[in-house]
Amino acid sequence: MITRKDIIDIDKKVQDINSRLRNYCTQKNIDFIDNTNIKEEHLGSKKLHLNQRGNSVFANNILRYLRSQS
Repeated sequence: MITRKDIIDIDKKVQDINSRLRNYCTQKNIDFIDNTNIKEEHLGSKKLHLNQRGNSVFANNILRYLRSQS
């Protein structure tokens, strides 16, 4: 999950879910794309959706993953 800041204290829940997802993926040998480099400044005015910079960071995360698979 990508961070969001539209709800107070949601960060902890997002981190917890991501930790669980990462562990599950590791156990099941499923790839996991880490998006923890997406921060509040990458979110739009409502602090929920990605802004243009956030979309760029997200796309680069996916590209980095795809390149590592070739």
